[in-house]
Amino acid sequence: MNLGFIYKAHQNFRFGLSYQTPTMFTEVLEESNILDNDGFMGDVEVLVSNNSIIYDNTSGGYYPSQRFVFRLKTPSKLTASAAIIFGKKGLLSIDYVNKNYQNMKLSNADFSEENQFFQNELRKTHALNIGSEWRLERLSLRGGYNFEQRPYKTALDSDNIVGHSFGGGYNFGNFKLDFAYSNNNRTASYNFYTGYNINSANLSIDNKMFTTTISISL
Repeated sequence: MNLGFIYKAHQNFRFGLSYQTPTMFTEVLEESNILDNDGFMGDVEVLVSNNSIIYDNTSGGYYPSQRFVFRLKTPSKLTASAAIIFGKKGLLSIDYVNKNYQNMKLSNADFSEENQFFQNELRKTHALNIGSEWRLERLSLRGGYNFEQRPYKTALDSDNIVGHSFGGGYNFGNFKLDFAYSNNNRTASYNFYTGYNINSANLSIDNKMFTTTISISL
């Protein structure tokens, strides 16, 4: 459920506040099936965690499968926004978003370790979005900035998402042509091996996207 309001305090200024409740996924289904477990010399053992029974590909060609259903609760979201309107020439808008990832929860089974991880390792996050658009007769110019914290307490400052965007458009009357370019970057660690004393790799993630839109009025 989403609740919110927008208040026009002045002809050129308005602000708003909205709250999005946690989303409850009441039935998340995960299925896994080993189709072929031919290992070294055609004989490999596969451990199925739900009943600790060991299968191998010599027992009549039977391959194990698992089916697991659980529930997921996602964080709520609080958004505060403000906008300054410069008549018909342009506007400047600011959004602030707060999420508490510690409120995430898994249920319908024993998820005590996972839920404790949410409490101990995750945190509240802050996000900021700033955008502006200006109109020069038929020409429109746009620009924006966004910042979003990573939910992990141990995250580095460089792990946070920082992005910029700009674009423009022209109204030809019967159709409009718009283009936009966005760029956001962050760092992250990636573990190639689990359970081994090997340092994770440091990744530098840089996402660039260019889009063009044509709108036709009939």
